[in-house]
Amino acid sequence: MSGPEDKIRQRAYELWEKSGKTDGSEMDFWLQAEREMARETSPEPPQDRLE
Repeated sequence: MSGPEDKIRQRAYELWEKSGKTDGSEMDFWLQAEREMARETSPEPPQDRLE
């Protein structure tokens, strides 16, 4: 099963690997992955039109 949490976990793992596999930053990578996923799934903000 590939739910949202699995995608976040995978992305957090990728970020951890890119960082050189630093210990102690697991939560930072998880939160960054959550933010990235939220940006991907959120609708575009409405654009103000000045006419």
